[in-house]
Amino acid sequence: MKTNAVISALITVLACGQYPARASVDINYRGTLVADACQLSTDSAEQTIEFPDISVSAFKRNPRSAPKKFALTLLECDLTAGNLVNVTFNGQESREQPGTFAMTEGNSEGVAIALESEDGEAVKPSVAMRPNTLVQGRNVLSFRAYIQGNDYAAIKEGQFSSSVNFVLEYE
Repeated sequence: MKTNAVISALITVLACGQYPARASVDINYRGTLVADACQLSTDSAEQTIEFPDISVSAFKRNPRSAPKKFALTLLECDLTAGNLVNVTFNGQESREQPGTFAMTEGNSEGVAIALESEDGEAVKPSVAMRPNTLVQGRNVLSFRAYIQGNDYAAIKEGQFSSSVNFVLEYE
């Protein structure tokens, strides 16, 4: 019985243990908040690109529709913080057509949204494009959107819609 009491007392001491040593360390953070290099034009912030009705048979001749142009207009660009801007378009990527944006609403099938820059650089979902050089003042970044259907047999008529947003990162 005496042994049990000693073991019980020993377990209690071991369970409680000693308090760990504590140290206090200060970490200081510093930085500077700067204004964006440019202001996004209100015309560029929310855009709806309307495609005309497109015949399914048109994709038999060409996997892309006629392009629809759109632009991002940057105003009052101040180059003191940097003169480059990277644009990244984010949206759901098409599983059937990698590198394009999936249709997120509607009942059409087999088509996706393809984007490219004015000089033909393909815009891939969630991948930053090659940096654009900014000039002081106003800058216009021009793009083209297409409806793309690579497999004619998989295309089914119906309505379509896709949502894509963009991020501007200044260097």
